[in-house]
Amino acid sequence: MCRRLIRDYKRYILPFIASMVLALISTGLALFVPVLMGQGMDTIIGVGDVDFDSLFVIIQKMILAILISAISLWIMNGINNRIVYGISTDLRGRAFKSFVGAQYDYLDTYSEGDIVSRIIVDCDAISDGLLLGFNQFFIGVVTIIVTLVFMIRINVYLALAVVILTPLSLFVARFIIKNSNKYFEQQAKSRGEITETSSDIITMKKVINDEAAEEYFVEKFEDINTKNEKVSRKATFFSSLTNPMTRLVNAICYALLTFGGGIIAIKGDITIGGLTSFLAYASQFAKPFNDISSVVTELQNSIVCLKRMYELIDAKQENDMDKCDMDEDVDSDIVFNHVDFSYTDKKVLSDVTFTIPKNKKMGIVGPTGCGKTTIMKLLLKYYNYDTGEITVGGRDIRGMSPDKVRGMMGIMFQETFLITGTVMDNIRMGNDDASDEDVIRAAKECNAHDFIMNLPDGYETMVNEENLSKGQRQLICIARLMLGDSSIILLDEATSSLDILSEQLIKEAFDKIMEGRTTVVVAHRLSTIIDADIILVVKDGRVVESGTHRELLEGRGFYHQLYESQLG
Repeated sequence: MCRRLIRDYKRYILPFIASMVLALISTGLALFVPVLMGQGMDTIIGVGDVDFDSLFVIIQKMILAILISAISLWIMNGINNRIVYGISTDLRGRAFKSFVGAQYDYLDTYSEGDIVSRIIVDCDAISDGLLLGFNQFFIGVVTIIVTLVFMIRINVYLALAVVILTPLSLFVARFIIKNSNKYFEQQAKSRGEITETSSDIITMKKVINDEAAEEYFVEKFEDINTKNEKVSRKATFFSSLTNPMTRLVNAICYALLTFGGGIIAIKGDITIGGLTSFLAYASQFAKPFNDISSVVTELQNSIVCLKRMYELIDAKQENDMDKCDMDEDVDSDIVFNHVDFSYTDKKVLSDVTFTIPKNKKMGIVGPTGCGKTTIMKLLLKYYNYDTGEITVGGRDIRGMSPDKVRGMMGIMFQETFLITGTVMDNIRMGNDDASDEDVIRAAKECNAHDFIMNLPDGYETMVNEENLSKGQRQLICIARLMLGDSSIILLDEATSSLDILSEQLIKEAFDKIMEGRTTVVVAHRLSTIIDADIILVVKDGRVVESGTHRELLEGRGFYHQLYESQLG
């Protein structure tokens, strides 16, 4: 993952080099201060005997070194912030773009909450990890190298002792990190479950209140929240052990160095000022290991999140299955020829064969779960069928891009979809080139203009759940469909949730849309498709009957049973 991240964002190599140079300058000058402190100590020759001239020069050098070090650190942090947030913004954008263009079988694999968690929570975790990595990890590495150089210059033997003792803390840190990785993976998964559950509860709040199911969902959320608490506590506990354990090991090492350095000073092999500088460096040398161990813990979480982000970015795209495209618009018969389709290992459609003549209306009826909506999804290229072929104008849609196929079709599902925005924005969605006059004309054609004009701000009214009824929301979606002017119209139980009066009003709007267009209507209410040119009866994934309403009634088959049960 890290190699791929570096490869993807090599454009930041120059700012990264600049950051490293500034880190070297800042750290080098900060670590030069203990040398000056030691020199200052050595200006004290004896009681009442101090070389103040030399001490004053040393103090000036210290102030200058501290100022330049601080300025370099400030600039470096600014560069690092620009790199990190540039990368995280791009990652989030790529993940969202991949999600929008992903094939539907990918969306079936992951829950909505998990995808939201990847785009928002995981990306933030990556930003935090990268920022700590740039601001602390690299400075820690530079500090270790520069400190080691200064210690060797003061006393080689003491420096060698530091190098031998320091790996003890690294072994401790490595052991803890290795055993805490699994908890970070569980934590990331648990956060996705919380996001998913919260989203579901917020979406279904009215239904939950109506069914008096608040207690059930509160308990469900508490169970998931408790599970998240447990795995988060374990991840935090084991990762937080790293810093105190390495500090304990380093403190023991520091005590041993102080004892050994005191003996060497008594022998005269090192001055008091030199020992003071060395002990300061020994402390500085250990500190980066503590910081790095903490950063590694955060980076560990970031790597897990980065892996999840790249899984989303690498989701197979719909356009990956394109073979060729059509040279001209296709407006002709739709043919299903011996089509089979399965969701993973579950067979949904078997040997489905039928033809929808150009500019004719076909109704599809059947019991719940028989495959009616799946037929629509295959026609829209949401999924690829297993065997057989689906042709439009004699051309197999396998060889057409999803955009091309859907560009010919206007679809409306049972659930209306409105974006956050004005009524005008919602009708124009997907038809950005349409003028205000075009939008108003489409609304008039589907009987939506009058109620829109009665809204507080007309077409500029912001859409929300409170100011629009189901029927009005449906009419806005129909106006959007009318504005698209597609040659093929697909209606999937678009009026099943409406009352009879609203359904009649919308039916009039549909009649205007369907005029002169090829239309496919999936319906539970047989009254909505009685006038269809062809009615397809589907049962258990197979076409069991087809014909006009009168022909099917006369056949006294499964359609006759459905009709008797509804309209007797």
